[in-house]
Amino acid sequence: MTRTISLIERLLRSPALIVLLFVGTWYWQTMPPGVSSINPMGLDDAAEFQVVGAYWGLEHSPGYPFYTVSANIFVRLVGLLAPGSEPAWRVTLFSLLLSLATLALFYALLRELGVSTLLAASAMLFFGSGQMFWRHAIIAEVYMLSLLLTLLAIWLAWRWEHAARERPYLIGLGLAFGAQAAHHRTGVLVIPFILLWMFLARRDGWRPWLARLLWMAGAGAPMLLFYAYLPIAAWLYKSSQMGRIYRDATQPELFWGMVSSQEWWEIVRPPSTLAEASRAFSRIFAEQRLEMRGIALVLLGALGLVGRDRRLIPLVGLGAGFVYFGASYDVYDVDTMMLPLTAVLVIGLAFLFQRVSSIARDRRELVTSGLALLLLLVSFATLRATAERVDQSGDTAAMEVVEMVRVLAEGGEPIGVLSLQHAPLAAVQYARARYQLENVEPLYPNKLGEDNEAVRASLRARWASGQTIYYTTDIFTIIPDLMPELVEGLQAGRYLSAPTYLETMKLLVPTDTLPRVTQAAQQTISEQAAEGLWLTGYDYQWIERRAGLYLDVTLYWQAENDLVEDYIISLWPQGEMADALEATRYPGFLLGTLPTSALRNGDSLRDGYQLRLNTPRPTDQPFELQVNVQPLNGDPSLSKTVILQMTP
Repeated sequence: MTRTISLIERLLRSPALIVLLFVGTWYWQTMPPGVSSINPMGLDDAAEFQVVGAYWGLEHSPGYPFYTVSANIFVRLVGLLAPGSEPAWRVTLFSLLLSLATLALFYALLRELGVSTLLAASAMLFFGSGQMFWRHAIIAEVYMLSLLLTLLAIWLAWRWEHAARERPYLIGLGLAFGAQAAHHRTGVLVIPFILLWMFLARRDGWRPWLARLLWMAGAGAPMLLFYAYLPIAAWLYKSSQMGRIYRDATQPELFWGMVSSQEWWEIVRPPSTLAEASRAFSRIFAEQRLEMRGIALVLLGALGLVGRDRRLIPLVGLGAGFVYFGASYDVYDVDTMMLPLTAVLVIGLAFLFQRVSSIARDRRELVTSGLALLLLLVSFATLRATAERVDQSGDTAAMEVVEMVRVLAEGGEPIGVLSLQHAPLAAVQYARARYQLENVEPLYPNKLGEDNEAVRASLRARWASGQTIYYTTDIFTIIPDLMPELVEGLQAGRYLSAPTYLETMKLLVPTDTLPRVTQAAQQTISEQAAEGLWLTGYDYQWIERRAGLYLDVTLYWQAENDLVEDYIISLWPQGEMADALEATRYPGFLLGTLPTSALRNGDSLRDGYQLRLNTPRPTDQPFELQVNVQPLNGDPSLSKTVILQMTP
């Protein structure tokens, strides 16, 4: 404990604190303001971890129970200090603080190796300003916590070697190993190499070693109880508003499948040919070249790991384990998991620079300062470009989906939102949990069915029950062949796609039946808008979105007989609001897609519009909104107008 306090005191007096404040400021300025969207670096699980990190639930195998519980506790503690902050942002803040703790521990490891204060702080900045580390620092992901636990285990093992009282370090190692086992399996790769180094450091017989192993096992085993969270969360989800459940872990076979990560380890396939191995290692080398800012520093980092210092054994083992893992794990985002390999190479680089400066003897300080300056120059030279690549401070796309789902669900009618797994669907799940929207059903292709007939039947059943279905356009843009029924149905005319106020979200409408209107209008009127067409009511409200302030208007229509004419529907603010609100003009109902000639006698439907306020409101007085109904291909003189009364 005394040594730990001493470490903290040295950290506060060292350049490391300046580095932490510096990179922390950059991280803060580039973190997303809410739910993360899909980003170009493959970290597509971020929004899902924001859902489970803020509203419990289960993520994909192995479920990450240690991370989920820790993040939820952190989110609620921050909520006490900043109750108005977005819960998704708090989960990202958890990653940011984990990244700073990781950098502090990284610095402590370098100092433990004998690297000078200046050189260790420079290496710390070099590592922390790397593209992948930075990305993980501002994204809700599990890899930063995994790296923190890995570095903690190595630091504890090194401190254990010369400790007068070894038991506290053994207990700490057991807790770190257990937490890693209850978190991310790649962190377990370092455990055999740490134990090997410890055995070589103290070869004092089998009895002391049996006692040490028992102390570590006894401390680490209770951490595995975090896996009890999986079935508990799955059971609670059945009667709660938890944001996301990956699998029903109350079933024993699914529970053990998640705990063992069976679905992932099945795709670990070592390269079987020289060509496959060459491609895999080339990909890993290219990624590390980007993180280390050049081929030369990658090679120097690897060279720094060569030596007689036995403390390098865990680092070399960890690096080798991740090289094997990166070459064998056949998933598209494997590069995002290789951060520990970068950490090992940077430690090797700093250790090599320290050995070079030691050789200089009389000029040691000058050489050390020069090498530290080199790392600083490389870091600062790439800092702004890296910041521009990773910056997500303007990422509001997913939060636009959250706000849109909230607006659509406010009427209480059942709605389903069909979306791709990862960020788009997670935004829907987040909206459901954030605002307790029990009438919202997050949908994804596999949930609707395995083939076209099953999907078609599932959609029809939902429409028949009165559910309105929307979909996000990522279904087509990211994986075009994921939902052939939707693509073919739109092309064949079985469905119509209607725009909403959000460009990436569409309304899905069957052409043979209209969505049932179950909600009554707040403002009831009876105005004939065209031959056989009546406007029977309207709702309106002011909605504040990230893009501005909007007037949301819902019109209720009813056909008195079969319509044969298509009309253009336009909304025009009157009076002082004429220039303050943008007018809206659509060729038809249902946001402009369903032709009015499709209406049959007795059909009723709701038609929604949003008008954006483009200037400050000039008055607090009531104003009029003019609804024009004009024949699409007919005589403009046959147009009719209905006046609606509005208040600011």
